[in-house]
Amino acid sequence: MSTSIRNVRNRPAELYPFTQKYRLKKTQTALAYWALDKKKEREKLIDRLLRFI
Repeated sequence: MSTSIRNVRNRPAELYPFTQKYRLKKTQTALAYWALDKKKEREKLIDRLLRFI
């Protein structure tokens, strides 16, 4: 896994509305985002999460 602590602290702005609406912890949500190695997979995750908002 290529996820580093630096990436986890760099939280994507796209996740902010989702974390606010469902009152999720930002660090754990960012970790789940950065656990995906490929950018295309992360974009797919964001698209799916934004459907719930």
